[in-house]
Amino acid sequence: MFLIKKICTSITTLFLVTVISFTILNVIPGDPILSKLGVDATKEQIVSLKKEYGLDKLKYIAYVEWLGDAVKGEMGQSIKYSTPVNKLISKRMGVTLNLASSAMIITILVGFPLGLLSAMRNKKKGDKFLSIFNMIGISVPSFWIGLLLLMIFGVYLKLPIKVVNQFLPAITLAISQISITSIYLKNIILEEMDKDYVKAGIARGRGKNEVIVTDVLRNILFPMLTIVSGLFIKILAGSVIVESLFNIPGLGSLMVLGVENRDYPVVQALVLYSAVVVIVINLFTDLLYSYVDPRVKIS
Repeated sequence: MFLIKKICTSITTLFLVTVISFTILNVIPGDPILSKLGVDATKEQIVSLKKEYGLDKLKYIAYVEWLGDAVKGEMGQSIKYSTPVNKLISKRMGVTLNLASSAMIITILVGFPLGLLSAMRNKKKGDKFLSIFNMIGISVPSFWIGLLLLMIFGVYLKLPIKVVNQFLPAITLAISQISITSIYLKNIILEEMDKDYVKAGIARGRGKNEVIVTDVLRNILFPMLTIVSGLFIKILAGSVIVESLFNIPGLGSLMVLGVENRDYPVVQALVLYSAVVVIVINLFTDLLYSYVDPRVKIS
């Protein structure tokens, strides 16, 4: 019953996403046909191309037809590139997944130890420096961090372009997530430190840091799962800016080009795939919660 309810909720959410994205794309200014043909296109060319891509149909009919194709996994053809959308996405998917995976690994390897260290050093020497680093990481936009890294490592240090393009995008994408993860984990640990079992452990002569490492981390499994599941979603969202900044041919840059060119099939497909990824990750996390603690099914 728990699984059925979650799946029904996910399907409803996915349906609403398709309706909203289709509606927004069809009310924003711009003409994808003129974007493809240019302003010198003849009326006959415009009418012919609109008919070819189904843009001459009533909006609700076009939506129903697109939804029917999407259910079958057919995302149509790109207006700008005259190529099947699925082919465009499959070519770029590996690039984005590689970038997102690298950024996530960096975030976990740096963010979790940093959050743990911040909790251990709370209100002690070094905590102020960690807090400043975290605030900078959250406050400074990713594109600005990327520009700074490009200037430092590409212009001043003159590192090879291959090295710059391989490491800097993932680092740029990870910095803000490192700060968010560190702050979130620190707050969770400090909140847990106020509980009775922690105070009892310290009262028995165990060190605070020992209690954190051996007891607290084990008892904050759920919040840590939330952090990890949310990380990949946030990193994928941030890849749009980073890929455009570093001229990386991934799904993020394809989304930007699709919006610029009013390439409706491309944008709709990317929005749908993004929604599916988010829903699947959240569904998997909920199922993992219910497996770890059956009481979650009841709530």
